Amino acid sequence: MSDLTSLTAILSRIKGEDIGPDTPVTLSSVQQGALAAMCRREGIHFDMARAKSSFTASSLLSGDPAPKAAPPPAAAAPTASPAPAGAIGCDLQEVEEFRALIQSSDYKACPFLTDIFSPREIAYCENQPEPVTSLCGLFAAKEALFKAGAPEPKAQPEITHKDGAPTVPGYAVSISHSGAYAMAVALKAAPAPAAPPAAAAFQHVVPSSPSTGSKGGLGTRLRGLFGG
Repeated sequence: MSDLTSLTAILSRIKGEDIGPDTPVTLSSVQQGALAAMCRREGIHFDMARAKSSFTASSLLSGDPAPKAAPPPAAAAPTASPAPAGAIGCDLQEVEEFRALIQSSDYKACPFLTDIFSPREIAYCENQPEPVTSLCGLFAAKEALFKAGAPEPKAQPEITHKDGAPTVPGYAVSISHSGAYAMAVALKAAPAPAAPPAAAAFQHVVPSSPSTGSKGGLGTRLRGLFGG
C-alpha cells in the first residue's frame, strides 16, 4: 500500500468521512495529534507543520521530495543523539475532541483506538469510571513519552499501571484529568549506575596487605595511626 493510500485511509478514520487525495482537510489540535501518532505507526513521514492549516493528502506528502544525488560532504554530518536523562515531554488534550474521534461503542473494534492502543491498554481504560477520559489521558501520555525521547508508538512499550499509577520502563509518567482536559508529563530516567567490581569495592574497606615478612606491614601502619 502506498503512503498516499495509507494517509487518505488514516484521514478518513480521523474525520469520519471519505477523504480523497485532493480533498481539502482541516484538523483540530487533537486530530493533528492523532494524525501524527497514526502516521508514525505506519511509517509515513512528512512535515507536521503543514497539517496545522488546511491541506490535502497529496500536498502533505509532496512536501518531502525524493532526495537528489549530491557530492559527498567533506565531513560526516552529525547524527541526532538520543534524548538525555532528564528529558521531559508534556502533552495536553481536549477530552471532547478526542471523544469525537471514537466511531464505535466497542472500543476494541474502533480502528482509531486500535491503531494507537494495545488491547490491554483499552481494557484498562474500559474499566475506569470515565473510559474516554482515561483513553484521552493515555493518548496524552504516549505523546509526552515520544516528546521525552521514547521510541515511536509502534515500538513503544505498553503503558501499564501499578497501584493506579502509569508505569513505563525507563520513564516516570504522570497523567491528570481536570474537567474538559487530560494532561500528561513524561520524564526520562537516568540509567542505573554500574556496580563496581567486587575486588575494587573491597579495597575501599580493607587495604591490601603487603607480603608476609616485609617491613612496614599492616600492623606497623595501624600502630602509626593509633599511637601503638
